[in-house]
Amino acid sequence: MDISINLASRGRPESLVKTLDSCINSMNKPERADIWIKIDGDDVETAKAIEEYECPCSVYPIIGPQGRGYLDMHLYINSLLRRSSGYWQFGICDDTEFITHGWDNLLCNAEFRNHVEQEYGGLYIMWPKIVDTDMFVFMAATRKVFETLGHWGQRFWIDGWLGITGNKAGINMVNHQWVMKHLDVDDDVRKRTYEIKGSAYSERGELLLDANLVHLLHRDADRLIQAIGERQENTTFNMDIQPLWEALECQ
Repeated sequence: MDISINLASRGRPESLVKTLDSCINSMNKPERADIWIKIDGDDVETAKAIEEYECPCSVYPIIGPQGRGYLDMHLYINSLLRRSSGYWQFGICDDTEFITHGWDNLLCNAEFRNHVEQEYGGLYIMWPKIVDTDMFVFMAATRKVFETLGHWGQRFWIDGWLGITGNKAGINMVNHQWVMKHLDVDDDVRKRTYEIKGSAYSERGELLLDANLVHLLHRDADRLIQAIGERQENTTFNMDIQPLWEALECQ
């Protein structure tokens, strides 16, 4: 499989279906992708929507406990990643709009994959440009990233986790040809999550990292660096990409 799309959803079947439609209809070859969705055992409406959903690619609902909801997002996604097998592992939310038609061609381009293998040892994280925000919240990582770390993150902010570790390893790139939109970034579920006691973020939106978290992040980054090994930068590869840390500085 070329691309495995992984997401968790609860209680928003209409939004989920719109996201799936947007994803599939914007692909050049949807048959080269499969979709893995974590749903809660008591979420009958979402389960029914997935069962009735028809599309040219395989959709796999994975039923599990609700847990702590959004706070356990990393557990849900890590569990899906253990099951899915795509060369590219793509994480999204159930409130996502795909703007770029043929975005799958950007990931499945043979020259690009050869570049990833030769220059980065098969370890690479591609970030689309998200419109109307300065955030980078979705990412497509090669499966080797998950195999190297054993997870995408150890806290619910998996985008931040891969952003930090991938930046240190030098494998994060933003593709400005690939545009997406995050529709409900300020919904009530996320607001409640970030407002709870012990949240990972301060009121100013800054990550709060204790000594243990810093250690875990450095350990993951070091694992990626070790797995990449010695490599030569390919400065001639022609693709509209930019290191994530540079993109963040430009905001």
